[in-house]
Amino acid sequence: MNRKTLRGLVGVILFVAVGVTNASAAKVIDVSASVHNFSLAAYNEGLPWGSSNETEVCIFCHTPHNANVGNERPLWNRTDPTSAWIFYNSTTLTPAARPGAVGTVKPASLMCLSCHDGSIGVNRVINESNITGPIKFVNDPAEVFIGPDIFGVNPDKRIGGVVGDPWGTGNLNDDHPISFSYSAAQGADLDLHPIGDAQLAGLVFYPRNGTADHVECGTCHDPHVAYDNSGALGALTNASANPNYAPFLRISNTGSTMCLTCHNK
Repeated sequence: MNRKTLRGLVGVILFVAVGVTNASAAKVIDVSASVHNFSLAAYNEGLPWGSSNETEVCIFCHTPHNANVGNERPLWNRTDPTSAWIFYNSTTLTPAARPGAVGTVKPASLMCLSCHDGSIGVNRVINESNITGPIKFVNDPAEVFIGPDIFGVNPDKRIGGVVGDPWGTGNLNDDHPISFSYSAAQGADLDLHPIGDAQLAGLVFYPRNGTADHVECGTCHDPHVAYDNSGALGALTNASANPNYAPFLRISNTGSTMCLTCHNK
């Protein structure tokens, strides 16, 4: 290999490396600068979802000891919801993703639904802080639920609710199917790309310690992403946050990119 060719090859490698770095930099991981920061810091910024006494950020989901573990739960500090689940269904939906095939919500999504179903309070954790004790909102230890309590009547954040019943629980009838085998669905539906394409694009399938082919909440969503750089979070705002990753997306959905990663349309 001559010197000119070598220089050219090094240039290509550097170009690719910089491109990868820049692409990675577009997504900001900073849960403290997101609406998943339920701590006192959010309360002090006048945000309605902030606790009036709990200074920790991670405690609302994680605990270092006596956690709800198993099935890939990451030192989980919450109990699983036990709602009677109503799944999305449609005559155009591949049988592999229909309620009869799904059966029940799998652990990877139960973690998200431990808040977003609306049946368990945001401030109900397995292990409270040794310093602050029961987590309070507006100086009240009463159970506070996601949805109308802290986000208004729009049920988009309370996944267990539906329009017309924002206080509902367990109703996933108006939400993208979860807890089904993508491989089985793709094998029966030519309108889905191979799972490998979706994984290369950055989507995640579960269980991650086994045959990772199930679509769960975390397939499309990453709970630690900071995406609001508008200043609405006050001093918690991360100026580098990228709005293209709202709401808590694994990859940007600009131009429906994320949707088209799976759906061959």
